[in-house]
Amino acid sequence: MTWLAYSAPHAPFHLPPENLHSRSELTGSAADINANKRDYYLAAIEAMDSEIGRLLSSISAEQLANTVIIYFGDYVQSYSSNVLDVNNSTIFTGSLTITTANDKCVLKTNAIPNYDFNDGERPFPNDVSVQNDTFEISSSPTFTNVTTPISLQTDNALLLNGVKVDLLAAGCFGVGNGKMGSNDMSQLWRYDPMSPLRGFR
Repeated sequence: MTWLAYSAPHAPFHLPPENLHSRSELTGSAADINANKRDYYLAAIEAMDSEIGRLLSSISAEQLANTVIIYFGDYVQSYSSNVLDVNNSTIFTGSLTITTANDKCVLKTNAIPNYDFNDGERPFPNDVSVQNDTFEISSSPTFTNVTTPISLQTDNALLLNGVKVDLLAAGCFGVGNGKMGSNDMSQLWRYDPMSPLRGFR
């Protein structure tokens, strides 16, 4: 078994060696890094991919066929962001802390994303507010032999920035304020265009 450790692309950013990435416009100066953080992040990813590719290309086809490659990263730390609710001109501070305890990965988040939001032509129907959410995920997940149906009663996914994903809309036409709350999968007028109850083809 071989353990190979790379520095995961993360802040503080720097300019990788020029032969490992294709972003020739980057200068590496503090001002350039501060103005183009995403480009430096992508350059770091490309540099890591280049080096991993160099390693794999040095392995014979026979050895590679008998090799299992596992990627994993350590995200345990606290993260914060200053972002803008564009349509409301309101600044939010995002907060996410990732820890481990009792064979679980614990994410504590205020559900504020790490990017500016509410920037469309029509604003969000509801104002964004800081939450206090805690999620626990097994550090040793296993495959199940049954399919778990998507439900209004459970969260569907959690992004690494601490924002949860709900694939189904809970809002119903003519129920309450129409924006939230029916939690009834059989309600024909839920705002879910993919529901088989809608009869879409």
